[in-house]
Amino acid sequence: MKLSMEQAAHVIGKTKKTIYNHKDSNKFSYEIDEGKTVIDVSELLRVYGSSSDISHRLEELQSNTSKNLSVITPSYTKKKAEKREENQLLEVKMELVKVQSELDKEKALKESAETSVDYFKEALEKSQEGQNRLTLILEDQRTKESGVGEWEKSLKALEQRLANQESASKEIKEREEKILRQNQLLKKALQEERKKGFFKRLFG
Repeated sequence: MKLSMEQAAHVIGKTKKTIYNHKDSNKFSYEIDEGKTVIDVSELLRVYGSSSDISHRLEELQSNTSKNLSVITPSYTKKKAEKREENQLLEVKMELVKVQSELDKEKALKESAETSVDYFKEALEKSQEGQNRLTLILEDQRTKESGVGEWEKSLKALEQRLANQESASKEIKEREEKILRQNQLLKKALQEERKKGFFKRLFG
C-alpha cells in the first residue's frame, strides 16, 4: 500500500513539515506516482516502527481508504480512463511529430547531397571543357612552332647549299686561273724555244 506524504505524517503522528524534512534528508525511500510523492507502508514501518498508535492510525486509514474506494462512481472511473487514453494519444502524437521531424531532416540532407552532387558534376564538366580547350591550344601552338622550325631548317639548308655553291664556284675559278697561268707560262716557254732555235740556226 502506498501512502501520500500527508497520510504518512498522520500515521506516524508528525506534522507535514516534519515528514517533508525527513524526505529531503533521505531518511526513507519514496516514489513519484503521477507527480506526487508516495511512500510504501512497509518502508514507513521500517523507519518509524510499528507502535500501537501507528498501527491504530494505519488501520483507520486503511478502513477509510476502503470506504472511499467503495463509493467511487463509474463516471470517475470513466474520466480517469479517458484521461489515460488522452495522455497515451498525446504521447503517440509527440512520437509522430518526432518521427516527422527526423524524416524532414533526412529529406533535407538528401536534397542537400543531391545539390552538392549536381554542383560538383557541373564543376567537373566545366573543368573538363577547360582542359580540352587548353589541350587544343597547346596542340595548335606546337603545330605552329613545328611549322616555324621546319621553315627555319629549310632556310638553313638553303643557306648551306648557297655557301657550298659559292665555295665550289670559288674553287673552279681558282682552278681556271691556275690553268690559265700554266698555259701562259707554257706559251712563253714555247716562244723562247722558238727564238732560241732561230738564233741557233742563224749562227749555227
